[in-house]
Amino acid sequence: PVKFVLLSRHPFSWTSTTHPFNETRWLELMKFNRAALDDDSLDLLHVRYEDLAWRMEETVTSLEAFAPELGALDPWRSALAFEEKDHNSIQGSRAMPVAEYFKENPLEWKENWSLSDETFQTLCAVGYTEHGECDVWRERALETFENDFAEDEAVEFLEDGAESLATRETKSPSGAGGGERKGPDSAETRGGDAKNTPTRTPQAAAAARLTRRKTRRKTRVSSPP
Repeated sequence: PVKFVLLSRHPFSWTSTTHPFNETRWLELMKFNRAALDDDSLDLLHVRYEDLAWRMEETVTSLEAFAPELGALDPWRSALAFEEKDHNSIQGSRAMPVAEYFKENPLEWKENWSLSDETFQTLCAVGYTEHGECDVWRERALETFENDFAEDEAVEFLEDGAESLATRETKSPSGAGGGERKGPDSAETRGGDAKNTPTRTPQAAAAARLTRRKTRRKTRVSSPP
């Protein structure tokens, strides 16, 4: 049987100045990821780049469980490195063992909430939920659709998106997505899987936001000029 490992990366961990984050290119690549996650015919494991850096042991364990045919995986050894050559000068950092690479180049985390609505919608869709990605997208979506659609249509739209998200999350392994980890400034961040989604259901969150907006609108209308 053919098995696939799908790797994704969060824009907040893309802090390289040599190869800066390109949102347009990232969205193009993530369209492929979303299509793969939606394809039930694929035997697929979704691995997040951040988990390779911050939860390497758990991630390696999940990979070994997914593809036991590979045997034990050693993150301190690279299949691209050749003993008779200086792999750093010939092949660059891609030839370094992944554990060695992250030891020498700790992954940083820099939040950027000015990214587009489509980016946060995509993050939510592929299972990045624990830092508020879904909340940001839903908040922006409701603000947009309240002006264009009836409120019940806006809620229905978000419910459909949440159902699609739940389907995709079933392909994210519990061993390579959950738990706590530390970011570059000792600020606590968390890996995510289906168990770490927001406590409130999307329907409840959407309804609460609509209620707040109704209240604000009524207040503005009733307030004296």
